[in-house]
Amino acid sequence: MIFRKSLSKKKGASYSFFSGMSASFVPAVFLTLFLTLLMAVLPLADFISRTQTTEDSIETVSKTAKDIYKFLIFTSRDFLGQAIIYIVLFAMGILSILIAIRIFSFICDKKTVNVYYSLGIKRTSLFLTKYLSGIVLICASVIIPVILSYLVNLLYLGASWQLSLALLHLYCGLSVFLLICFSITAAVFSSVGTVSEAVVYSVSVLFAPTVIVYMTEQIVGAFLPSSTLNVYINHFTDYQHHWNTGESLLTATAAYNPVLFFAEDILTYACAMKENGEIVLQGTDSGWVFPNLLIHIPWFIIAFAAGVLGAFLFRRIKAENCGFLNTNKILSNLTIFELCLVGSSIMLGEIEWTPVPVVLGAGVAAAFVLYLVAEAFLKRNIKKILISLYKFVAHIAVIAIIFGICATGAFGYDKYIPDKSKIESAEIAVPFSYSEFSTNSMDYGRSSNGIFRMYEAYRMTYLPVMTDSEDIDTVMEINRFINETEADDGLSCTVIIRYNYKNGNFSERRHTLTSLKEAQSLLKIRDTKVYRQYIDTLFNEQGRYDRIINEAKKNNNYADESALRSLCFEYDYSVVTARAKSLQENRVLDLTKEEFNSLKAAVYKDITAMTSEEYFSSTSEQLGVLSFGISSKVYEIEGLNGYHNDAPVIYVEGVTQPIIYDNDIIYDEKPEDTPVSDITEPPTEEDSAYKETYYGMYSALGSLDYGEWSYDVIVTENMTNTLEELRRLKLEDCFTSSAEIESVSFRKYGSKLHFGYYRTQPDFILEFFAYPEALYPEALNEYYEYKMDSSYIFEGTETENIIKDTEKIKELDKLMKLHEYTFDSGYYCLVKYKNNTYCIQYLSEDDAPDYVKNYNYTLSENDENYY
Repeated sequence: MIFRKSLSKKKGASYSFFSGMSASFVPAVFLTLFLTLLMAVLPLADFISRTQTTEDSIETVSKTAKDIYKFLIFTSRDFLGQAIIYIVLFAMGILSILIAIRIFSFICDKKTVNVYYSLGIKRTSLFLTKYLSGIVLICASVIIPVILSYLVNLLYLGASWQLSLALLHLYCGLSVFLLICFSITAAVFSSVGTVSEAVVYSVSVLFAPTVIVYMTEQIVGAFLPSSTLNVYINHFTDYQHHWNTGESLLTATAAYNPVLFFAEDILTYACAMKENGEIVLQGTDSGWVFPNLLIHIPWFIIAFAAGVLGAFLFRRIKAENCGFLNTNKILSNLTIFELCLVGSSIMLGEIEWTPVPVVLGAGVAAAFVLYLVAEAFLKRNIKKILISLYKFVAHIAVIAIIFGICATGAFGYDKYIPDKSKIESAEIAVPFSYSEFSTNSMDYGRSSNGIFRMYEAYRMTYLPVMTDSEDIDTVMEINRFINETEADDGLSCTVIIRYNYKNGNFSERRHTLTSLKEAQSLLKIRDTKVYRQYIDTLFNEQGRYDRIINEAKKNNNYADESALRSLCFEYDYSVVTARAKSLQENRVLDLTKEEFNSLKAAVYKDITAMTSEEYFSSTSEQLGVLSFGISSKVYEIEGLNGYHNDAPVIYVEGVTQPIIYDNDIIYDEKPEDTPVSDITEPPTEEDSAYKETYYGMYSALGSLDYGEWSYDVIVTENMTNTLEELRRLKLEDCFTSSAEIESVSFRKYGSKLHFGYYRTQPDFILEFFAYPEALYPEALNEYYEYKMDSSYIFEGTETENIIKDTEKIKELDKLMKLHEYTFDSGYYCLVKYKNNTYCIQYLSEDDAPDYVKNYNYTLSENDENYY
């Protein structure tokens, strides 16, 4: 009787409010403590640690917190990251749901509900007072840590309007996020009969957008390869490029996701650093950006709408549903569909390596198991579960339709080409080695001055943006050809084409090439104006040094390595080396500035004069290599950080091969008691100086200097401007080699037989770069337990497929290539010189004489290692 009186119309509302506060007080305290730890305690510990001094030092060990931070709000700067933010949001969401459970669990308790319903309090008033108590607790749980965070920052860093604005933004965002979790849980409680259902369905509804979007991403990735989801794409900046991680569908839709909409802003405004007198937001590595406070309004409206929906549902909930499972068919079917979608998609990531029927069968089996678990939870009756199996068929049918739409091209999505009138610019990412564009590619090793490389399917590099009408036509022509070609020759490489529209939108598609003709169509890219423009930039840019220094000063005196490498085309920082075709002799050219510029201009003129057909299909004899490298001056630019010579090369008089000394043991001259010029035998184990410091020269074009990367140009007999300039400079003999060929051994190229250790599977297209073999390769075998590629490629063939005839060797010497584009044909050539050195070159199928073609070539048992 007393209880009834206390819940009269006059006092019932206040009692309902305070009873809700009392019931959820404990989880609210945990929420407060959790946020206080992140927003006040950990930042405080960070600040204290940065102001400590050692006993013997006069100055502090590191800069004080005030020197480093403008403000630090969330956790410690050293622990900030996307994963940490997701964990924080998950923990906060669980605590918010727990508050709602404590407040609204009475709805699912028959005894409690009957008492409330019999007292004459309107259901709307009862729900709203309970709901208001949760809002008050949530807002208080966030405001206390925010105030403490402000005081900690004020004490150590001082006040700032940026701190106040960031805290306001974070307070609003966190509060709205918690309110969404709380409101949806409250609404779910008003529509089910048990607490367990309410908990499961609340999580299901909250994470439905995340689950559906993420699983859709897996389906698209598996069945619609033309999508560029999760593709890592490089974009050129000047003539170097930077990483641009492909945005996932989940990230792209985060602004519309109730649990992720604020994740990025937490990361962005959690910390602001001081760098060179400017404020840099830690989450963006950019300057201060005003937070968008308006983003909270629509999500607050959604949270409020969920609360209103909860009140509406609570008015209509039947008391007899209390304690009974499966009273809400909509929420149960939504949850089961999510489970079936997760189960059916669980193996899709393996579809590239596993037969499709196996993947789909495993998915259906996993979905069925999850379906049975859910039905057992809801029905707890085998007969009812069996009767309801038709629902599983319905769920799988919907998922199969989604799979089918993606697998059949999504209504023309995969082959879409827009009307040219809509296009402002085009971009294309192809498996090029890119060194003709960028000295940044010099660190790729065997890839200088080339085109095809088989990158992983998810990592590509866009060529510079094409705005010229003819260039756009070239891209569209390639695109149409790829769409119309159905042939499958066993080729597997990826092309990405992007059209940027005049209205600011874009379309982007990934195409897997399966035929030789498709790959050959890409060679037309070399004829575009933008290609030639960037070659011009690489060779002829003015003020390169000043630009690099100015950019470095803006970046804390850190100079980008690829930018520094571009100085190989600046006289003061360049070393030009001529290499004979044998790759055994290296001649550093002594040039004046005028001679350097005239030679560079001649090389540029020859390169740009070639059409794609002349460049890729030329039968001209290859004479040698001109390597534009960077001198030691690049490493000595005062005040710049982050650049070092990985493995300095020391050229020793009397030895044709360079000797490279170990990274950690750098000698200004050869070690004592080890006269390099007197080497007649491989180093012995007792010869510790050689054991520690001797590196045989083993690298290919593009990295002939090993630590000092070079931009290599293959000089051919039809490069008339370059050859004429060398004659004018009296350097016409720079490609002459004293190394006489003793013999040439052959192995026929096959899809299972190639060098590239950077390849993880056989590639249809092989871009070949010559390999010089070290003096005494057996010494490397002994010291480093490492076999040269030739030991495999030519094993058992040097006596079978070998040519020693002098006249034939002269003919072959003119035909063999240092650099070649081969399409599943041709021959590897092991050229052995009389000084016991080697060079691996290439002979195309078209150029090969009959005495090479007529050999009966067989693969050895070791060739299986070259997959």
